[in-house]
Amino acid sequence: LIFGGNAASPFGFQHMSLNYFAVNGFFIVSGFLVTDSMLKRGKLMTFIGSRLLRIYPALIGLVIVTACLIGPALTSLPLQSYFTSPQLLDYAGHILTFRDADPPLPGVTFDTYQPQSLSIVLWTLRYEMIAYGLTVLLFLSGILHRVGVITLLTTLVIIAFGIELQFGLFSDRAEALMPLLRFASCYLIGAVLVQSPGWRSYAAPLSLLFLLMGLTLNTVQSPLAEIALNTALAYGLLAMATITAGWITSPFRGMDDISYGLYIWHWPVFQLVGHLFPQGGSAGVLFLGLPLSVCLAWLSWRVAERPALRLKRRRTAKTPALQPNP
Repeated sequence: LIFGGNAASPFGFQHMSLNYFAVNGFFIVSGFLVTDSMLKRGKLMTFIGSRLLRIYPALIGLVIVTACLIGPALTSLPLQSYFTSPQLLDYAGHILTFRDADPPLPGVTFDTYQPQSLSIVLWTLRYEMIAYGLTVLLFLSGILHRVGVITLLTTLVIIAFGIELQFGLFSDRAEALMPLLRFASCYLIGAVLVQSPGWRSYAAPLSLLFLLMGLTLNTVQSPLAEIALNTALAYGLLAMATITAGWITSPFRGMDDISYGLYIWHWPVFQLVGHLFPQGGSAGVLFLGLPLSVCLAWLSWRVAERPALRLKRRRTAKTPALQPNP
């Protein structure tokens, strides 16, 4: 939307744009944090409840606002027809069950290059939920506590991803298989790194090494560049997470966590701004849409997400730990 529809994103590598790597980084961090949470708490039901409380309150808020405020304001249908349309319930049901990340609202179109898109970025949440399920299975089987086994599993997934990138053996199923392998490899990299504290002191040089490797592979248009760049990204994020300099980290302590809200809200806001102020162009969408997205993300945190996390903490204190299979 910002860079002009289907125009190529700047600073990209082959099919990989900056936002492509940003999503990969999200899954790496998620693998790191969620695995760490599961290992430290050892409480299966608490883990499941925590994940649901992290995802759904903000998501439900998004559905309510878009379906009950934005939709009625923009629909070409009479309001009675809008609110009685089966498509309205389909919109909520598809998003909340992750069946369809971007269903249309009744009679709603935008004067942008994605005329019926209001929630296209939510497609990654389906894979995030799959990753949570994978964490549960690995915990119950005892694999999550075995660094060697989970490292082997991660290696096999990365190899499968690399083979598919290189040869496209399952091109007829690529639309479903490639995102699964892509996100699974990123998530599992984070899961391995959280259990390998010895590597943290080498994170920065390893990130640089894999970055150079990825850039070299990219010069010959090798699909394997993505694997090297993902690994560089993982070690780079790990290096940033271990920064202890107070002048760098102190400004961010105690800040509201608006990351999830910003992720789910920026697209509908950008669409709305682009529709209402087309004369502003890409720059107008960015400079007006970004602060509005931050405001909505902050409201989402204060009204929905933070209260849900407080409920999660109370539930955690009451739930006994569950030991995995040896």
